[in-house]
Amino acid sequence: MYRWRWRRGLGRIGKARIKPMNNGYISEELFHFVGYSSPKDDEKNYETLCKVLSAKCISHPPHDQSRGKISYRTEWDQKLSTEELIVPTVTCFADIPFDSLSVHIEKYGRFGVALPRDLLIMHGARPVMYFPLRSDDWNSLFGQTLLNDIEAIGKGFNDHVFRPLVGKGDKSRSLGVPPPSLESAISAMQSMVLKDFLAFIKPFNSELSHNDQLNYYMEREWRKYGNMQFEKSDLTKVIVATSYKERLENDFPILKNRILEIF
Repeated sequence: MYRWRWRRGLGRIGKARIKPMNNGYISEELFHFVGYSSPKDDEKNYETLCKVLSAKCISHPPHDQSRGKISYRTEWDQKLSTEELIVPTVTCFADIPFDSLSVHIEKYGRFGVALPRDLLIMHGARPVMYFPLRSDDWNSLFGQTLLNDIEAIGKGFNDHVFRPLVGKGDKSRSLGVPPPSLESAISAMQSMVLKDFLAFIKPFNSELSHNDQLNYYMEREWRKYGNMQFEKSDLTKVIVATSYKERLENDFPILKNRILEIF
């Protein structure tokens, strides 16, 4: 028979009081920084930020300021582990509290915007599926071995099931309606797996320290298909490097009370 034991200050074991989560752990806003290609080039990143604010749009390549596309490109000779097998048309955001952005800005620069989490969810944003890898997982059923097997199954399904049926039968259907035929079911399954699952896999080296720029788990990434169009009133924060605040206030007076400098 199980008996409760008492621990001073806690009461019954298993009944310890948990403090509510605070703003150091979760964020009600998600950040998008503009300097991935050149995080140290403040002038270039300021110009990119101004383009984003003027267009009222966070965009994926080719950055055309429309609603963007819900699509993906597959390169079957590439790898899931390098994120090159599937290239989706997504915009990306970081679920990181403002006070914890120091590692993130080292990689993405000091210029960006924040939008409410709920607004992004309404437009289809959701977290990626992080996939931890280790240098010694090659002899296990997990990590890189499992990722390689997922990739192999996807390639086998594409080669032996999907491709032989290309051009055969009507594959169209309405959302929420079961596929009406074998061809439609196979096409829908292929699209769902690639677009909604494999395109959201984010491998990361779990042996790296939390402060390492290559530890992608610390980005807490969310992805959204298509471009993110917004109104300036939607922005909760606009982030700039030190000495750029007054300049941005002059360029975008409407944002004056939401501009924050970051060091």
